[in-house]
Order: sequence, then structure tokens, then C-alpha cells
Amino acid sequence: MSIENSIDIIYSFYNKIGEKIPLDYHDSQFRSPCITRKLLSISSVDSVIDRNIIVIGSKGKGSTAEILGEILKRHSIKVGLFKSPHLIDFKERIQVDGEKISSDDLNRIVKALEKNINAVGNSIKPPKYLGPNGIMLVAALKYFNENKTQLNILEAGRGGLYDDTYKMGKKIIFTPIFKEHKYRLGNSLEEISQTKIKAMNNNTTHAVISKQVNSMVHRQFKKQATKFDIKTKEFNKDFVIRNDESTTKLKIDSKRYNLQFPPLPQYITENFVTATVAAKFLGNVTLNESTLNSIANNLKLPGRCEVIKTPTKTLLFDGMVSSESAKEVSTFLDKLHMHGKKACLLALPKDKDLNGVIEQLADKFDLIILTETTQTQYPFDNKKFYGTNLKIIPNPQKAIKYIEDNDILNICVFGTQSLLGEIKKVYQNT
Repeated sequence: MSIENSIDIIYSFYNKIGEKIPLDYHDSQFRSPCITRKLLSISSVDSVIDRNIIVIGSKGKGSTAEILGEILKRHSIKVGLFKSPHLIDFKERIQVDGEKISSDDLNRIVKALEKNINAVGNSIKPPKYLGPNGIMLVAALKYFNENKTQLNILEAGRGGLYDDTYKMGKKIIFTPIFKEHKYRLGNSLEEISQTKIKAMNNNTTHAVISKQVNSMVHRQFKKQATKFDIKTKEFNKDFVIRNDESTTKLKIDSKRYNLQFPPLPQYITENFVTATVAAKFLGNVTLNESTLNSIANNLKLPGRCEVIKTPTKTLLFDGMVSSESAKEVSTFLDKLHMHGKKACLLALPKDKDLNGVIEQLADKFDLIILTETTQTQYPFDNKKFYGTNLKIIPNPQKAIKYIEDNDILNICVFGTQSLLGEIKKVYQNT
């Protein structure tokens, strides 16, 4: 079996059912974590919920999960990481101690699960279906069990209540929650946050709550945690950061740490701090300050304010999806002091905050190009754009050629992971 065959099996029911689901269907109409649990059960894969830490939110899940994995590994804990989507290689989605699963292991596991995947998938009445993330989660847990991991980090998808990771761990990290996925999660921030926050349930024992931008969301956290008597550590209450010119001072309860970062956007610093608190509070790690600083100074987060320099160009990649994240990336952009013209290549699906992102970026770029990638619907019918420096070029390859034909040497690629991965491959091959 090839990796392509495995991916075909993983996406088989999505291709039959999932990609045909109308954009205005709410997650409750076609998603159910019970489907994933059924596959786990008939495949005799232990979900080991005592060892699992779930990461939920609107922004920063991937970087928080990866940083936490590195902190745990460097403090001698064998750790599994399940994440989605991938940037370059599909196998990035399943890792142990930072090493992605091999093609042979993924093929072997998918082949072992194939009969059960078909049995469960064919037993479900549409529009509900067995999705690729559910299948990959079962494959990941099987792989983690084989490798005898001590802790596993499971990055949730867009939701909480209807996500494949629901009730898959007793400990949860919540990254910032914004208004996003409005077609799938709800039309208001209150509805969207409820869907995510209700992942805290009677199974949950501990939660780390990162910086939130809305007081209503904060009140919902408090209400849900109180209802189920969940022990929490909250940003600006149980852990506090203060930045000076060279040091981020972190206080967790009464313990203090001095962290030194290279130039990074504030949101990555905050994600690092959240991961550090999670390592201590959820992973029971005795933190070593010098180890934390070593991780901070060698931090590499592909696709998160990632700067790549070629002999002739400077490229910046970030998976921004909202006006809040665009604002933080814009601030970081100012620190890069790019000389000469700047172009932005942007791809955001219909359920993201395209107008808010463009509003934040409009005065930063000489040219903004809207483009698209596979399997996503794009809002090119929306005419509320800011400024006259915007073009629509649906093909990313043609968009890059247009930028280069105009002798623009500073290129920023923002939006979906599929766009970031596609453009990175272009420049890796040059």
C-alpha cells in the first residue's frame, strides 16, 4: 500500500459525503464524536484519556500544541502529537517526540483499520459521516500506544462539542476564541464560544485558559468550570506576563521565570507562555528556566510568522484567519523593516474574516492578491474591499508569477495552511 492509497482511504467518506455538505449546515447536523469513538471501540484502540491533553480554540492551537510537545520532550517526557492540518507533508499530523510517523507505519496502521473504517462509515446515515480527522485520530492513538507515550497532545478541529477529540482527554488547553466558522459553529461569538467551551464536561479535571479578547467568553469559561468543579489556570489571574526590552517575565502562582525570546509577534510569546503553564499544571513538569530559554531561542514554527530569506527575496508565512491575528502580524511586519515594495498573497475561506483581515493589511502592502487553494469555497463575490491595491488571481502559481513580473521582492503569504504549503514548495524548489 502506498501513502496515496492510505490518504484515499482516510478521505473516502469525506469525498463521498463530506465535501457535498452545504456551507450553511451547522456542525451539529453532520458531525458527531460518537462516530470516532465507535471506530476506536471496534478497532480495540485504547483512547488513554488520562494521558491526553486536548488543545481547543480559534487561533494558536497548532503552535501551542507544538511548543508544549517540545517542552515536555525536553523535560524527558515521551510525547505524542496529533495535529491538523499539515503544512507540507501529510505525515506531520502524527508525531512522537517531534518525529513524524513514517510512511510504512501509517500505511500499516491504515491497512489494519481499513475493514473497520468501511464498516463504521457505511453504517452511518448521511449527512453524518466518518471524517478524515476522526480516522487519523484513531490511527494516531494506535501509534502512540505502540510507542508507549507518556502524554499525548491532541489538537482539536474547529469545534469542541462536535469535534472528534470531544471527551478524549481529561485535561484541556483553551487558546483565544474569536468569531469564526460562523456557518458551522454559530452566527455570534457567544454561540461559537459555547460550542468550544462545552468541551469542558464531567470528564474534565483541569484546564488552562489563555488570553481571551472578550469578557463574555471569560464569563462562560468561569461558569462551565464552576459547573463541573474543574481546576483552572487562567491568563492574568493564575499566570501573568510582563514584557520589558529583552525579557518576558512569567509568574505562575508564586513562581517566577525570566524568558528571553528572539523577535517574535506577541501572540507566539503568549502561546509559548500558555504551553509552559500547561506543561507545569497539566503535565506535572518541574520547569527548568534554562531549558525553556533554550527552546524559546531556537523556536521554529513553520507557517507562523515564519521568515524565509532567499538570495533575492524575503518571504513571510502566517496562517492568519481573523482581523485580530492580522493586526498582530501587521505589528510584527513593521519590525522586519522590509525595504522596497511588498506584496501579500491571501487565501481565506468564506467562513473566515476576509474583510477584517484586508482592513488590517491594506495600508501595509503595495499589492494584495486574493487567490484560492483546493477543497475550499472562497468569497470572491464579496465587494467590500479596502483600497485600490487589490487583485483577484485564483491560481496561486499565476499570482506568484504576477508578483515576480512586477519585481516585488518582499512577499507575504497569509491564510490557509494549504496555500502556505503550496507556496513554500514553490520556493523550496528554486
